[in-house]
Amino acid sequence: MTSIQDHEEPELSPLEKIKKKHRKEKKELQAQIQSIKKCASKGDKKKKKESLEEITQLEKDLELKHSNELQLVKETDESILEEISTPEAAPAPGVNPKMSKAQKKRKEKERKEKDREEEIKLAAEMNQLGVRQVEIDKLKDILSNRGLRLKDIPADGDCMFSAIADQVRGQTVKSLRLSAAKRLRESMTEVLPFLTNANGKILSPTEFETYCSDLESKSDIWGGQVELNALSHVLERQIEVIQAEGTPILLGEDYEDIVILAYHRHMYGLGEHYNSVEAL
Repeated sequence: MTSIQDHEEPELSPLEKIKKKHRKEKKELQAQIQSIKKCASKGDKKKKKESLEEITQLEKDLELKHSNELQLVKETDESILEEISTPEAAPAPGVNPKMSKAQKKRKEKERKEKDREEEIKLAAEMNQLGVRQVEIDKLKDILSNRGLRLKDIPADGDCMFSAIADQVRGQTVKSLRLSAAKRLRESMTEVLPFLTNANGKILSPTEFETYCSDLESKSDIWGGQVELNALSHVLERQIEVIQAEGTPILLGEDYEDIVILAYHRHMYGLGEHYNSVEAL
């Protein structure tokens, strides 16, 4: 007959408790973010912008909270840790399991191994959460050395075009999208090798025309290096893209005037992002 003791959940270590709590809170945050996105998709651009800002703040707040709680693990005893951890179920009445020294030693070894695995897993998770801030700090340093600073652009699918329009008088997102599409059509043979479909194949003429039409009218068609190159020629300006890692990308070197963009790989959970820059 199987005893109650055989089915007892092993007691979690302080580190396991806090990480269990963090995983639960991350899942809850993702559910909250999905709800925010769903509501924002029904609203206007202003609502989408506000939603993205809210999501970013929620992610930052949770990252800071988790970082502080992990630090608390190292600096406080288990009784204080219990105040921020999810309460654990009390042992079943009447159960008082006894272990031999060998069993206790084995249990302690297993617990330490599990703690180590959890530390590795959490380090990876925290790296993902913290990589955005690391990237921002690096970009700020690079720009500061050139007498520049980041200028925030809404993350609404038009960010690349908005960042350019911010620096080129008389241009709008719409005019830039139309100009980029026109230039792509005029240089179809040159740009086709750089445009592929979902299967990784070069776009057919029909697919290419659909791409250009969507580029003109849909904000969910994001701009990239192909469009940047096209706009460099249309605007007759150099376009320099500064990134945290690697050398800057410079397009249209024959032109004198320049547009400088900051490229973020990890700015938002929704994808990559372009910001504008301005003088300090």
